[in-house]
Amino acid sequence: MAQTYTFFLGGYDLEMATIRQLLDEHLPAERIHDRKLGWGAKASAYQSEIRRAIERGGRPVLIELENDLGLKTSEAILVDHHGDRAGSVPTSLEQVFGLLELAPQAWRENRELQLVAANDRGHIEAMLALRATPAEITDIRARDRAAQGITEEEEAQAEQAVNGAEWLAGDALAVVTLPHTRTA
Repeated sequence: MAQTYTFFLGGYDLEMATIRQLLDEHLPAERIHDRKLGWGAKASAYQSEIRRAIERGGRPVLIELENDLGLKTSEAILVDHHGDRAGSVPTSLEQVFGLLELAPQAWRENRELQLVAANDRGHIEAMLALRATPAEITDIRARDRAAQGITEEEEAQAEQAVNGAEWLAGDALAVVTLPHTRTA
């Protein structure tokens, strides 16, 4: 079934980078479209490529892309696990793994995939549920921030901002003001 799919990648983080790696391992390059978009990406970023895939009888798979083209579920597969779908469907990485028809045992044997999915689903708490070590958590979180394009300078600025937080409501609320828009 995966033979007719053409994949279109949305906003970048570690999960999306891992999806890209998985697709590269199992599909020819012409069936993968990746503009390394930011969060909030829309299907229209790939409008001509999506239309071409449909015209050729293929089925586009939109991964964490807002369906601003109004594609019907009979035309495209919408892969996402955020927003109103959060907690009710597997992560996007797990959904793509299934679309590629990879063996469930391969998932169970791949700690890396499990940790990346857990991080995207529920950050540190979800990784702890998998008994992740502190080193694994630190590695996954650092790689996630890097995949999002967060620089070392932005990380240092964020640390300074946290240290200078304004405490309100009897110290029950911390207000952190960042000099940039990166909040991971």
